[in-house]
Formats: sequence, C-alpha cells, structure tokens
Amino acid sequence: MIFSLHREDFASLQAEWLDILPTSSANTIFATPDWQTIWWEHFAGERELHLLSLRHERKLAGILPLARLGDTMYLIGDVDVCDYMDLVLPPEHESAALAHLLDYLDRSDVRHLELRSVPSASPTLRYLPSLAAERGYQVNLEVEESCPQVALPPTWEGYLASLNKKDRHELRRKMRRAEESGPLRHYPVNGGENIPRDMEQFFHLQTISHQGKESFMTRQRRDFFLALAGQFIPRGMLRLYFLEADGTRTAGTLCFDYGNRFMLYNSGYDPAFAAHSMSLVLKALCLRDAIELGRQSFDFLRGREPYKYHLGGVDHAVCRLSIRR
Repeated sequence: MIFSLHREDFASLQAEWLDILPTSSANTIFATPDWQTIWWEHFAGERELHLLSLRHERKLAGILPLARLGDTMYLIGDVDVCDYMDLVLPPEHESAALAHLLDYLDRSDVRHLELRSVPSASPTLRYLPSLAAERGYQVNLEVEESCPQVALPPTWEGYLASLNKKDRHELRRKMRRAEESGPLRHYPVNGGENIPRDMEQFFHLQTISHQGKESFMTRQRRDFFLALAGQFIPRGMLRLYFLEADGTRTAGTLCFDYGNRFMLYNSGYDPAFAAHSMSLVLKALCLRDAIELGRQSFDFLRGREPYKYHLGGVDHAVCRLSIRR
C-alpha cells in the first residue's frame, strides 16, 4: 500500500476522526477530537500544530496528533490534565503509520520526539522504539506512572466479593459510618445552565480538600475544566457527582463515561466530613453506578494513591518514550 501524510486542522478532520477512533487501541476520551480541540484552545501557547493524517488513496488510515515546540515534537496534551495520550492508529496500519512518522521527522529539523503517558500495551511502544533504533535514533523508554483499574463484575455483590477480606470489611464499615452524618444521596448533575454553578462548587470542594490544589487550579485550568464540562456533561460522557448528607454537598467527583469504561478524573470533599470518609464513599458509589450501567472497567487514572488499591485497583502502566537524533 502507498500511504501519504497530510497536515490537517481539527475542524476538517473531525468527522473522519470520530469514524476511525473506535478501531484504535487509543480510544479514550482524551483522544477524541473534541477533547484535543479544547486542550489546544486553552494550552497551545507557542506550540505549532502538526495534526497529521495518514491516507491511502485519500482514505483516512491513521491520525498523528502532534505539536511542535522548539526542536521537539510532542503529542497534543500534557500530563497534568491528560492521563492517556497516543497516536490514533487502526491495527492494520500501525507499523506503516509509525514508519511514516519517522520519515516525516527525517525530513524536518526536529531533533527530539517526546511521547508521554502512553499506555504500556500501545502499539506505538511495541513498534516505534525498534523502528527508530534501526534508523540510528537514540531511544529511551521508561515507565512513567500507573493507572490502577478494576475489571467490573456484573453485580455489586460480585465486586465486594472480589476485594480481600480487610478491604471489603473497611469499605462496608465506612459506608455505614457515612450514613451516620445524615441521609445520604449521591447523584450526577443534569446538564444545562447550572453546569457553571455546579462546577464552581466542585472547584471549591477540590481546593479545600487537598493542599496544593489551590495552586494547581489556575484560571487557565479552571476555564479548561469548565469547557470540558460544557461539552461533555450534556452528552452524558462526563458525570459530575455530588454526595449529599442531610442536604449538604460533602464530596464531588468528575467521572468520564466513555467506551464502556468509567474513569475517575478528579475529586474533592469538605474536610469537615473527613471522619465520615465521604470522598472514598462517593468513589465507591460511582463504581457501583458503573457496574449497574454494565460498564466493563473502572479506571482510577494516573497515580498510586492507596485508596485505589483498597478499592481493587490493579496497576496498568503508562510510559514515556523519548527518541533523539
């Protein structure tokens, strides 16, 4: 087959992108054109867009969402807000697309290709290091972080049975204790005009619950999260949950619901209710919702916080691949 690479923009590629994404192992919310467009609008800065399409006789055969800054090419996104990043490649074109990527770099003055937060099972990591080494590039591949995940059984009782005895006992105890603070109600907010108000309450819970979150939640990131909420909550792809005790919102979570998988993106809680473990209880209730909706997995995303393992998380690595001339 004869392939060619073309530079594109988000708008012209969106429809084809949505068609090809489900065929790729990179199929997560972070690889959707809407996500990448929103990220670009808020964080591109001085980066130069190199959104590349791989085509065979004009038919789309892969997407390489890249951006250049200085002499380095990156995947679109950053590890602060994007837990998975990768090239969007159908299985039948993976090696061809990666060879064409190296051809593209060979013709440029780019000195460094830096790919971060790439899932360890990605075909990008299976093929690209050896292809680059064959051309004389310096290659470094390392595990960057872990994204613990739970394979979900059909029932909540089946999930509880999958936990070890201590973790199962502790979860049940904490859920009972949370109920002592008053009648509990957890729910995802509806879309519409209340999204900005609900997001502001979530930001408040987030910043008061974690030291350092206030500095993380810059105006730029706040605007980015608001844009995500406005785009994905009305479509049911993002769920903003709150846990109320006796009518008071005590904890909140942001969960993506995409591709038969729940992903816990962010959370916050009121420290006044810390003794009742409201944050952990809400996470468990979100996991229960995922089971009841028939989802196959619950992904805690980046980070090795202990609660993820107490809730049954199993490590899935994401990696950093650095290729230099």
